[in-house]
Formats: sequence, C-alpha cells, structure tokens
Amino acid sequence: MIQIIFQRVGSLVASGSNNWYESNGSSTPLDLTTPLVNGEDYYATTVDPPCESITRFRVDVTLVKPNDAGTNGSRSICVSDLATTLPFDLYKLLGGSPDKTGTWSGPLSTINGYQGTVNVSSLSLAGSPYTFTYTVSSATCAPATSTVVITVLPLPTVSISSNLTLCSGSNGTVTFTGTPNATVTYTVNGGSNQTIVLNASGTATINRTFTSTTTYSLVSVASSGIPSCSQVQSGSATITVLPLPTVTISTNSTICSGSSATVTFTGTPNATVTYTVNGGNNQTIVLNALGTATVTSTYDATTTFALVSITSATAPVCTQPQSGTVVITVIPQPTVTISASQSICPNGSATVTFTGTPNATVTYTVNGGGNQTIVLNASGTASIINTYSVNTTFSLVSIATGTTPVCSRPQSGTSTITILPLPSVVISSNSTICSGSSATVNFTGTPNATVTYKINGGNNQTIVLNASGSASLVNTYNSTTTISLVSIASSGTPSCSQPQLGTVTITVIPLPIVTLSNNVNVCPNGSATVTFTGTPNATVTYNVNGGSSQTIVLNSSGTATITNTYSTTTTYNLVSITSATTPACPQPQTGSVIVTVIQLYQQL
Repeated sequence: MIQIIFQRVGSLVASGSNNWYESNGSSTPLDLTTPLVNGEDYYATTVDPPCESITRFRVDVTLVKPNDAGTNGSRSICVSDLATTLPFDLYKLLGGSPDKTGTWSGPLSTINGYQGTVNVSSLSLAGSPYTFTYTVSSATCAPATSTVVITVLPLPTVSISSNLTLCSGSNGTVTFTGTPNATVTYTVNGGSNQTIVLNASGTATINRTFTSTTTYSLVSVASSGIPSCSQVQSGSATITVLPLPTVTISTNSTICSGSSATVTFTGTPNATVTYTVNGGNNQTIVLNALGTATVTSTYDATTTFALVSITSATAPVCTQPQSGTVVITVIPQPTVTISASQSICPNGSATVTFTGTPNATVTYTVNGGGNQTIVLNASGTASIINTYSVNTTFSLVSIATGTTPVCSRPQSGTSTITILPLPSVVISSNSTICSGSSATVNFTGTPNATVTYKINGGNNQTIVLNASGSASLVNTYNSTTTISLVSIASSGTPSCSQPQLGTVTITVIPLPIVTLSNNVNVCPNGSATVTFTGTPNATVTYNVNGGSSQTIVLNSSGTATITNTYSTTTTYNLVSITSATTPACPQPQTGSVIVTVIQLYQQL
C-alpha cells in the first residue's frame, strides 16, 4: 500500500482551497494521511476562481515497495533499494478533461503519455533529493503544477562496544553507537533476537549485573521513520565474567598439646585468603598455582581458624566474603600425682592414690620392678589398697589419655610405704626387799611408746617410755608384788602395738619380829631362863639392865634362850631384830622381861 499526495503549488496551496474526494461530487474531503487504495479513482478539486477543475487520478502501486510511503508530497527510498532493476511506477495520470494536457519533468527515463516511469537504478544517494513535477494547463486557466520529492535514504549503521572483564555479580555496560533513533536487533549468547532503540544522539546502553561470560552479537539495524531502512550488521562485544574466587578450609584435627597440626586452604589458584585465628585480627595467606596453601604449627590450646574473604590475583581483582571454620581441638597433656609417702605398722593396710586426668592410664613400678598400669576413673582417681610387711615404693613412669589420639608423657613421683618396727619393751627388777622398803621396776624399749602392764593381775595400767626408751616405776612394798607386761604401743600416727610378755616379781621379806618370855621370879642365886621367840634365824639385839647391846640368834624354829642364875633383879630389854635373809631386814623392837630376885627377908 502506498499513499500518494499531490501537493499543488502557487496560490492554490496558499489559499488552502484544494481538496481531494473519494467520489466525484462528494462534499467530504479525504483524510490525506490515510493511504490510498490501489486501483481506486480519487478526485481532486482545485478552485482558482474563476477556474475550477476536477481531475481523476488512479494510483497503481504494483511495483512500489511497501515501505515507500510519501508524506505531504514527498517520498523516501532506502539506498539499498536502488539496486533493483524493476521500474518504479511513480504514479499514473488517467483521463481528465479533454482540454487539459499534462507534462512531466524530472529525471525520468521515459515519458509515455500521461505516465512517467523511473528506473531507480539511475538514482543515487549523492543526487538525492529528486523532484518530479507534473504540469496541467488549459485554455482558460493558468497552468497548475504538482510535485513529488523522492529522497534516497542512507542505510543505518551501528557498532557495539564493551569487551569488559569483570567479576561475577558486578555491573557491566554494553554500548550501541549508530544512526540516531534506529532500532538495533541483537542476540545474547546466540539466543533469540532482541531489540534496543538508539536515542537521538545515536547511543543506547545495557547496564546490568553479570554472573557469567556473555557475548552480545549484532544482527541488524533499522532506521526510524517511513520507510525504515535496515541492513544486516556484524560485530560482537564480549563481557568476560571472572568467577568469584572461592576457598575451603580443612583440618578439624584433634591433637595432643604441643603437637603439630596443618590447616589447608584449597581454592582459586594464586588468590589471597583472609582469615582469623580465634577471632583475632585478620591474617592473609596466598594460594599457590595449584590453589592450595597450608599453615603448620604446634598448638597448646584449642584453636579455631575462620575464613573471612578471598581476593583473586586477576585484573580486575575479585573479592567475596567466605565462611567456613575448622577447629584444631587440643587435648591437654595428661598429668598424674601420687599420694604422699606413709608409714604403717607391719602387715597393716595402706592406700596409694593416683590423681590426675580422668580416664587416663597410669604406668608405674613397684620397688623398681616391671611396669604396671592402672586406669583413672571419670573423676580422675584410682587407688591401690593392700597390706604390707616390708617397705614398698611406688614410682610413676608415664600417663596416657583415653582419647583419640592418645596423648602420653613421662611422669615422675614416688610414694613410699614405710613399715614401722613394732615397739617392744622389757621389764626388769626381780628385787627382794624388806617390807616397807622401796623398789624400782624398769621398763626399757621403744622410745616414747606406751607400755600397758598389770600389778598382781589387776587392771591395766600404763606408763610412757621417755625419748631414751625407758621408764621406771618406784614404790614401797609391804608384800610380794608381780608386775606383768600386757602390750606396747608406739607413739605417732599410726600407733603400732603388739602384746608383750614379761613379768617381774618384787619379793617382799616380812620384817622380823621377836617377843620375850614372861617375867619370872627367882630366889637369890636362883636359875631362870629368858626365851626369845620370833623370826627364825633372825638376830635379836637386846641389852641387860640398859647396858650395852647384845645379840642372840634365833634358831630355825625361831627361838633362843638365855639361862642364868640371878642374885639381883635383872631386866632384858629388846632393841631390834634383823632377819637372816638377803637383804637382811632389821626393825626396832620393844619389849622387856624382868627376872625378879626375891629377897629372903621378904619371905620372912
């Protein structure tokens, strides 16, 4: 479809009184912006008083390209259409009043009656625009001229630019530059056609975020306006998207305190990894060309490595935050102590206690023998309870945790169980004393020990030996006394005791006694016997009439006699008596016997 409009020139146009009608005699003018229909008759009425003419035009657009539309008496044709060899029928003038004749002027190849034919190959972009004129004249009216201007349009062009390299997730811009207001057709990564319209300055941009390498390829460009000229375009712009660097961290080792562990970073080759240790300041490490880096160190406490970010070594530099942690769990070295040395009584019970890391295995020796083991409980203790008769030393060798891995270390420390000697005591005296005399019982034994004893089988009594191991019991005795050992207990803790045997007897010799026979009367020069009766074999000391002391020994029957004749009264006075024992026991004696001599005169 093509719309052809004849623009009248001169006063007709200026007066604006020319109209086009769809039928002869119609009073409703045509809308000249509406395309004419091929093969239809249209009527133009021009009024130029006193002349008025009606001209019928038929439009033939058989050989006219669809995009060749005229506006206000002008037409445009794309330069690409100049290559056609087909004639371009500009329009045909058919019929009209017999008194009207018309002529064409312009770059026509032929003029055939009332029609002109233009071969577009004779046109060029350089000669544009081209003006075609048709002049109508009559005998009564001045000639009227209609013109059509054909403009050869250049083909639109466009170029594309970008070829950026950017990090994934960053913004990039693709710029189209070309014919102002043209519509550019392009593809993205070979996909379906897309379009963008250049602005009045001939540019258009696509600004977006890219996560992968993307190629924009030109397909064609079409100018704005009527007709729209287009042509195929080549050219592409690639936005190279660098993947964001990544990194992972690995180890999660469990090690013994003081042991070595390796943290491995694996990721984008040559990138710089930022990380923290136990939440401290940022630290960095650079991955090698294979994309790995390691941190090897020894650790005494549990340590956490946390990723912060990674930065590529490329241009542009791409950075992105990273998350991920590894924990190097450090098992503290196990420790153990052994209870203090102790002393016990022979065959007594003793407890050796190991205190340390819960569930650890303790290796120890007894008196330097082969290694033995014991496992600490969940509270970290273990005990050995036994009876001992000889000194015994427990020595720590090492300790090993019950964890995985097993952490072990040597240990030192000893606990000695010393067997205390049982205390002992001996008793001595076996004295023989005179009744009422003093005797000493000696206890000799373990210093500071307490001796339990009995006297004559009575209740237990105690005495404590001094630091030299002796104690004495000094008493006076009136009868024979037996002191018997019962037991002895050492001082200190523990106190060791054992029964003791042993007795001493303090033999008490009764004090000797003596009596004299009764008083007697005798005649002068009469005989009388004085009898001493007392402790057998004792020696009696006496005096006669208060004179010097004299002695007499009692026989085994305990008697002794003195027989004399007396002429005067005589008194025998007891002084003392001494036993014949060892020791000799003396004691004073009182008593007297009077041998009274009766005088003869008294008889008278």
